[in-house]
Amino acid sequence: MKVIKQMQTKYKHYALIIIALIFAVYIVEPLREHIDATKSEVQVLQLRANKLEELVTQADTLSSEESVSEVEKERAKEWVFVAEAESAFKIKVQEQLEKILTASECQVERIGWEVSTQPFELVKKWNVELKFSGNPICMVKVTRALEGNKPMYILDGFAFQTRSWGGGIDNKIEASLKVSLFQQKEVG
Repeated sequence: MKVIKQMQTKYKHYALIIIALIFAVYIVEPLREHIDATKSEVQVLQLRANKLEELVTQADTLSSEESVSEVEKERAKEWVFVAEAESAFKIKVQEQLEKILTASECQVERIGWEVSTQPFELVKKWNVELKFSGNPICMVKVTRALEGNKPMYILDGFAFQTRSWGGGIDNKIEASLKVSLFQQKEVG
């Protein structure tokens, strides 16, 4: 202030403007930015607090839903093949399919595997194509055995054909079934 009093009167207002600008740039502006940053942090913390409060109030509901989902998960395990090496799994399933086909008195022509997909995080889906032939009773036995099996086989598509159909049970039918099955994915 002594410096301003010693200045000539015509330059005093310039000094005051410069001091005001320096004050604004180095004190007011950083203070405003800090206040804005603090406000946004407070808003984020408030949102988190609200979410936590909401979760705490829903704790009973969430725990009951978790127990229900655990029960459902255990029930679903009986419908899904257990996790094992791919080659051992394919041999096991192929033997099971051949057993179903021969027990139903069908002639196995081919069992073809397609590439697996992963519809869920811990589950693989395998597609298998079965080609076989036999009489109509064989076809009924095979489809019932596949759909009633645990772990589950899902019939995705089918095609039945015959050279001539007389309506009897002695007619030979050729069949192509597309079957899906689910396997738990190996962990680790």
